[in-house]
Amino acid sequence: ASPGAEGITPRWKDAMWGVIAFAIIMPIVMAASQASVWLAWVVDRWYPEKIAHKTLQEIVDNPSNPWVWVMAAGAVIGAPIVEEFVYRVCLQGALVRATKRAWLSILLVSTLFALAHWGRVPWHAMITLGVLGVAMGVAYERTKGLLVPITIHVMFNATNIAMALWVK
Repeated sequence: ASPGAEGITPRWKDAMWGVIAFAIIMPIVMAASQASVWLAWVVDRWYPEKIAHKTLQEIVDNPSNPWVWVMAAGAVIGAPIVEEFVYRVCLQGALVRATKRAWLSILLVSTLFALAHWGRVPWHAMITLGVLGVAMGVAYERTKGLLVPITIHVMFNATNIAMALWVK
């Protein structure tokens, strides 16, 4: 079952577990990303842009704009905190309590997490976000600590910004 109030209290060892979990899941998430690009080619005969996320494109296109870096900080720090609280504590926690089925809850909430990015990313990237959502949902259920999926999410977003700036 999902954690109670103690699950939202930061335990600094959970940040370490988040880093370890990120290292474990990132190859899986990257494989899902590559598979989704292949699927985009098969379905649409189209290869996606190198930078598929509109926010990432803004950061790359306007690196001297200080507001872009405020937006980047929001994406790296703010969004993971807010989104993980909403998706893991509120939604996943409520679904686990209501259904008594952690896996069903994780899959449903991961689907919602991916769909929440509709319009900001191409359809195929939502597969990657769904896989990431499953990983963060499992991490939350296993550790009973919100800081684990927050750390994973922070590292994922920071990595994406770094990769976008690198391929620019």
